[in-house]
Amino acid sequence: MFTQAAGQRLLQGLLQACPQLEELHVLPEARCGLGDDEVQLLGRLQRLKVLEFRAFHLTAGGLTRLTGQLPELSSLSCHGLDTCLDVATASCFAACPSLRELHLGMDYELPEGAMQQLRDVAGDVSMRFRWTDKLTGLLRTARFYLHARLVRLDLGCVRLARDPSTVLMEPLASLTALSDLRMSVYSNGDATLTLQLSELRALSNLQVLHLTKQHAYFPEQRRMAESSIAVPLSADVAAGLAAGCRKLSALRLCLGGSDVTAEGLAGLSQFGSLRSLSVNAEPFRSPPQPVALNLLHLPKGLTELDLRNIDITTPPAALLAAAAAAPRRRADAGSCIVTDSGCAAAGQQPSGLPFAADAGSCSAAVEDVHADQTMQQPAVGTLPLPRAQDEAAAVLGQLACLKLESCRLRSRQLEALTMALPSLQQLKLCHVSGLCDEGVVALSRLTGLVELSVVAPHNKALTQRSLAALAPLRGLRYLTWQTDDLTALGPVVAAYQHFTSLRLLKLSCTPAALQHACGAKGKEGFRQLMPYCNLNLTC
Repeated sequence: MFTQAAGQRLLQGLLQACPQLEELHVLPEARCGLGDDEVQLLGRLQRLKVLEFRAFHLTAGGLTRLTGQLPELSSLSCHGLDTCLDVATASCFAACPSLRELHLGMDYELPEGAMQQLRDVAGDVSMRFRWTDKLTGLLRTARFYLHARLVRLDLGCVRLARDPSTVLMEPLASLTALSDLRMSVYSNGDATLTLQLSELRALSNLQVLHLTKQHAYFPEQRRMAESSIAVPLSADVAAGLAAGCRKLSALRLCLGGSDVTAEGLAGLSQFGSLRSLSVNAEPFRSPPQPVALNLLHLPKGLTELDLRNIDITTPPAALLAAAAAAPRRRADAGSCIVTDSGCAAAGQQPSGLPFAADAGSCSAAVEDVHADQTMQQPAVGTLPLPRAQDEAAAVLGQLACLKLESCRLRSRQLEALTMALPSLQQLKLCHVSGLCDEGVVALSRLTGLVELSVVAPHNKALTQRSLAALAPLRGLRYLTWQTDDLTALGPVVAAYQHFTSLRLLKLSCTPAALQHACGAKGKEGFRQLMPYCNLNLTC
């Protein structure tokens, strides 16, 4: 974090060192954001094309001067706007001829006149709100003026007091240009409202959808509780949404445990373009009832998966079958021609044979390989057939990031899962029930792992002893570890020293516990043993 004075000095230094700067992102570390004085400095960067910053006491005049002084500006992202964007000021964006992307983050609803001025912007428009009080008026105005320009919309926190279909879903469905939609909904009324996700199927261009169901405060009962709104994720809802939103690549659903069903999770496999999936079945009620999920029923081709409060029920044998199919899938993808000496690489033509002549030979050879593997398999009831193995490998084979929090995962499942994740680079296991030393030892198979996070407080079955078996993870650069023995007694330094590529280590212990384990020097002594690693103590 740096102050406003430090930010001004930084911008002055940029003007001197990089007068031809074309792209500038001022991240939230700027404590005070940028106001009129800082914007005046930015106006001197005449070659600037991409600008992102957070506003702080930015007036209408400052914003107008900024857009008027940057003739080549093509992308502008300004967050934290208060009341500076009025009808007269909004016209400054349309006056910038090179502007193709406009991202506005506001703490209030735009006046209708300002929304009308944004219609004349040459490029796409994005809007983000922290909360939305006048929801009906905002969506009605956006539909009238920006239905063809508004591509990203974050409604922030939305309170629903009436039928969601009328006040929310129908107006949203009319914004057909939307590619990114995010919102958090809640209701504290006496009657339970129902929000149907399938009503968004008209958004055929939608690529990102984030929906969160929040807690609500009930004043009569004087307590926080589950919102009086239902967001059912059933098989029919998943099928309807998948049929309309065929381009959806990122889906994040934070709902209640009573909203999510096992059939609904299995129905997500119908999304053919989905690459990132996050599902949280929040247990608002006690006792919690985790929702069952078979990982092999997820969409194919996922690269990121984040699950919370989910009971993973995939049989270990099915995971082992997926692991066995992964090498065959890679071999099939790389083979195209079979000669006397074997299969040639894809796109490579062996001498003496025309490329198209042996197309049938290749498929025949692949069938022979499949037949041989089928002969070597156990009974049909134990492992899936080769085609089912290929489908299982298609679900998990490309997964690069896996996060499990408050999930149920047995040790045998974890051992089998590590064999079915050849592309995994990031793994987070937080409050996972069933985690123990024997299960963590299996993580040594994930040789491509770059980031590992294990958070297991109050779990006596998991200790630092299992770290010794993770020595094969030579590419590991980020490690977070929280166990009871570490918190109470401090780190066992020898358990971490074999991670020679480690650059960031987060440990759940106090400086006193670290000093008790490493001697009087404490943190300094630990750094001497691991000089290239940044140590962060999280208590």
